[in-house]
Amino acid sequence: MDRAGACGWGVDLRTNTGGDMRMPLASAGPILGDGEVGAFVEADGTRTPWTIENGTPRHYTDRWGSGEPPARPRPPVAVLTGLRTASAGEAVAIAFRGRPDTRTFGEPTFGVPTANTPSPCPTAPWSS
Repeated sequence: MDRAGACGWGVDLRTNTGGDMRMPLASAGPILGDGEVGAFVEADGTRTPWTIENGTPRHYTDRWGSGEPPARPRPPVAVLTGLRTASAGEAVAIAFRGRPDTRTFGEPTFGVPTANTPSPCPTAPWSS
């Protein structure tokens, strides 16, 4: 469809409930374009960026190779989200935020960002 002259792309994240975020980022990489598309930020402020290089998440270029660029550079994108969009799906939605010619449609996401680490809360009344 890309080579047949598609005027834009739809990225449907409504049923992406999570998993490894790099696989869907690799699928979207050529559409996202190269550069930083998000980051993990630790409580101490340490930042680990999510970077796309040659259409592929940077840490996976040696494994997967380069992504084929779309026929139309920087095509318009519609990102669809829903109540089941969670974790890795939310990471991909974040990656598209701020991208030119991109709009988001649908319902709010599930609200569980990726890379969660549980920690006890010793002052909480329910912890003992």
